[in-house]
Amino acid sequence: LVGGVLHVVRTGARWDQAFHQHLKRDSKGEALEFDIDPTLIEKFQTEASAALGPHLDRGHAIALVATPEIRPYLRMITERMFPNVPVLSTLELARGVNIKTLGSVS
Repeated sequence: LVGGVLHVVRTGARWDQAFHQHLKRDSKGEALEFDIDPTLIEKFQTEASAALGPHLDRGHAIALVATPEIRPYLRMITERMFPNVPVLSTLELARGVNIKTLGSVS
């Protein structure tokens, strides 16, 4: 949070859909595991670097925002490359916080 503004980069619709498609679910529809091809992970990491890198290089404090269901899996994917970038779900964004979207991973 910088000056009362949370700067974020969002996952784009294409990646939201790709991650959702790779969630394995139980009979109740609950997500059990995340089974995604490693080449897709590498592609996401490349695109995330392109979206986040310029802001991080300038010293900006930013967060990556995703849907609640994929947030924990997205954190696993990004934590090695971006250990200081929090991954938040859309439900974790508090009301009243000013959000500035700097871009998306798409």
